[in-house]
Amino acid sequence: MGLLNFFSAKRKSTNCELGLTLSEQGIFVAHFDKEGKLITAIFEPGKWLNLAKWIEQQKLQGTKVFCVLNWDSYSLYQVEPPSVPEEEMNQALLFSLRDRINFPITEGHIDSFPMPKNAQRSNQSRINVVVAHLPLLQNITQGVRAAGLLPKIISVPELELGHFISDHPDMKKGLCIIAYRDEKITLMIYREDELYVSRTLTSINNWQQCLQPDSYQAAENLVLEIQRTLDYYQSQMAQPPVAKVLLPDWSEPLEPLLQFLGDNLGTNVELLEVPKSEIPVSIYQQQTIALAIAGAQSAKR
Repeated sequence: MGLLNFFSAKRKSTNCELGLTLSEQGIFVAHFDKEGKLITAIFEPGKWLNLAKWIEQQKLQGTKVFCVLNWDSYSLYQVEPPSVPEEEMNQALLFSLRDRINFPITEGHIDSFPMPKNAQRSNQSRINVVVAHLPLLQNITQGVRAAGLLPKIISVPELELGHFISDHPDMKKGLCIIAYRDEKITLMIYREDELYVSRTLTSINNWQQCLQPDSYQAAENLVLEIQRTLDYYQSQMAQPPVAKVLLPDWSEPLEPLLQFLGDNLGTNVELLEVPKSEIPVSIYQQQTIALAIAGAQSAKR
């Protein structure tokens, strides 16, 4: 198995039991026990042996791990694949993106997954390409093994957060998730369980200001960026309007922003309830552990 294995079609049964995300603030893990109860834990950065002790206490030695990369650990691009033989595709893609990554291409690891067929223009075929720093991936796999676990899959948030809405009644019509962090926001559009758009905003870098629409212009900028993304989805991808824009409830207070978005977007806006850690965590930690929980949920599928 390669360090990255993104293809959902190839992992109908993963037999994984543990979700894991690594960030500068630590090692985040999530697990559903036999009764379906969510169990989470956070360990200091690099403290893989502490994780090993917890794994032993939970009797999870040898468990297969579903790792979801943190947002700042990779880059996602939608590109037209070069005309080369299949066995040369990854190297050609990496070379074509050499000016957009901040490390030597010899240290890059690349994988891809398809865009929805009905999102393609007739004269243009595009794919989603993920680029990650190979030393980081090696650090993750080595740490996982040091903790007495087995690395199975390394994925990205765009593929896994969609599972939070897979049973949403409007998934067939289309849904947009506002995936926010302290300093960045990514807008993702899904329809029929497929990712159509992933766009990280460069014009907004303070989520706390978005939460105060009466005091700052950030919320107005967010409305403009959401509308711009929805327009692109409809006009450039020839898709019908999304049914709802979803705001995950992993920070607070969200009510003022929820009301502001509802009043200023021509689309229904709804709060998305996501699984929460059962231990006290900060807002940043909740946002990060949500990725580990998404990995644990994916592992059960």
